[in-house]
Amino acid sequence: MRQAGPADLALVEAINLAAYVDYLPLLGGLPLPANEDYIPRIAAGQVWLLGEDATLVIERHSNHALIFSVAVRPEKHGAGLGRRLLDMAERLASSWGMAEIRLYTHQLMTKNQAIYAKRGYRETGRRPHPRMEGFFIVDMAKPIVPPEAELRRLLNVMARLRAGDGCPWDKVQDFDSIAPYTIEEAYEVADAIARRDWGDLPDELGDLLFQVVYHARMAEEEGRFAFADIARGIADKMIRRHPHVFDGKDLAPGAWEAGKSAERAARKQGGALAGVPVALPALTRAAKLTSRAARVGFDWPDAGAVLDKLAEETAELRAELPGADPARLQDEVGDMLFVLANLARKLNLNPETCLQAANAKFTRRFEGVEAMLAAQGQTPEEAGLTAMEAAWQAVKKQENQ
Repeated sequence: MRQAGPADLALVEAINLAAYVDYLPLLGGLPLPANEDYIPRIAAGQVWLLGEDATLVIERHSNHALIFSVAVRPEKHGAGLGRRLLDMAERLASSWGMAEIRLYTHQLMTKNQAIYAKRGYRETGRRPHPRMEGFFIVDMAKPIVPPEAELRRLLNVMARLRAGDGCPWDKVQDFDSIAPYTIEEAYEVADAIARRDWGDLPDELGDLLFQVVYHARMAEEEGRFAFADIARGIADKMIRRHPHVFDGKDLAPGAWEAGKSAERAARKQGGALAGVPVALPALTRAAKLTSRAARVGFDWPDAGAVLDKLAEETAELRAELPGADPARLQDEVGDMLFVLANLARKLNLNPETCLQAANAKFTRRFEGVEAMLAAQGQTPEEAGLTAMEAAWQAVKKQENQ
């Protein structure tokens, strides 16, 4: 979703005309909107575009926002664009601090009225249609619940779950038992982003937020801190770390890291590696550890030198293979993985992202092998390694074409 500009006038008009024509049989025919209907609205920042297929026209008033138009190309009906436009309109109204969002429809558009009603809009009145004698405009409105009210509701839900007569499972959890769920929810957020599943992302972010609320509630029960302390702390930290934004100061080179170093010193975490969480994924932690060491000058000169170190570690692992001592093999494989994480850092790559991409590629190709063998009436077990390798090469060739 983006705000339309003057260069988008033709596209805005085309989308709205297409949507309007779709309703002409229902409405009995009305004058088609012309450019002059959109030019001032675009200039006033009232028109928003959702790709090439839908527009939202929303007006900002003193205490309410008015959805003037929601237009979706007829061939895109059922694609969820209308719902996304309404979501966008309600988010805008909330960000503007509006108490209410309003819209209106023609009395014959009962299907739309039913959709709006399901979203919490209620009819507030009817008035004569300005251009169709004997017909009415149906006015509808919905109160805007501010974000802080929803957050307070979530905090209350958590308190109720932990109360004496609350949920038996939630009441007995502690920091240690909830921590794995917190990590899991963070991964699910990352997964939704990787899949570009914007419909699923709000749900996953909600699960992650619930984890923060959960920890805050347990801490409050023990008299340690409360949710307000968490919110205040992160707000203060961001203001402190962005003096160029909040204090009008120039952004000095290295100011961000200097600020973090000062914070670690205040917490009496003196070493260069202090504060790198032990619970991080191993590849991520390896990259962070070597990055911290690099800040004080302990680093390879370039990626080529890291590759030389990788060759050295590979030779050491090969030398351990005849003895097959598990402890020695684990040590050497660990060294290789550590060097690979360092190599990714030197190449300005995230080692976790690299491995996730490799996992996805392997999954995609192996599933291609399975599909190819299934088309020949075979399972991988029946086909054997030689046939699977041939299918693998065929799948790779198809991908590279």
